[in-house]
Amino acid sequence: MILESNHDFPYVQVQLTFHGGSLTDPPGKEGLAYIAAQLALRGTGALSEAAFAEAIDRLGGSFDVSVGKQHVVADAEVLSRNLAPLLALVGQALTSPTNAQSELDKLVRQTVTEVEELVDSDEELGRHVFDQALNQPDASARPVKGTPASLRAITLADVQAAFKRQFVTKRLVVGAAGDVTPE
Repeated sequence: MILESNHDFPYVQVQLTFHGGSLTDPPGKEGLAYIAAQLALRGTGALSEAAFAEAIDRLGGSFDVSVGKQHVVADAEVLSRNLAPLLALVGQALTSPTNAQSELDKLVRQTVTEVEELVDSDEELGRHVFDQALNQPDASARPVKGTPASLRAITLADVQAAFKRQFVTKRLVVGAAGDVTPE
C-alpha cells in the first residue's frame, strides 16, 4: 500500500491498480479486460446500475475504471467520513459485478460503436497503426478495446472468468491520498 496522508481537507482519493490489463486478453477475445472493467460500473449482483450510481452519489463520491495494456485501474474519491461505505461499494463492483446478460450486450454494442468511430479519428487511427507496426506480432499490438469481431465473441462466462483472474489481491497495488491514515 502506498499512502500519502494530508489532513488539510476531509477528502480521500484511492487508486486500486491491478496488474494485467489487455495483455491478458485471450486471442480472439481482445477487449475482454476492457469489457469486464467497464461492467464493474454497471452495478453489482445486488444493485442495478442506477442504484449503484445513486449509492455512490449519496456518499458524495465517484468511481471509475480504466484499462491499459498492463493494468486495470479503479479510482475512487470521496469525503473521508464516507470512505468505508464507498470502498464497500467498490469492493462489490469488483467482486460481484452484475451478471445481467442485457448489460453485457448493451456494453458490447456501445464499445463496438466506439471502436468503429475510431476510424474517423486521425489521431486514434494513427496511434493504432503505429502500435501495430511497432509491436507486431506481439500481443501489445492488439487494441485495448478490441475489435468489433472480438467484442462480439465475448460471453458472460468469459467476463466472469476475467473477473476471477483479474481482480485478485495478488495482482493489486493500493494507493491512497488525502485525509486517511494507515488503519
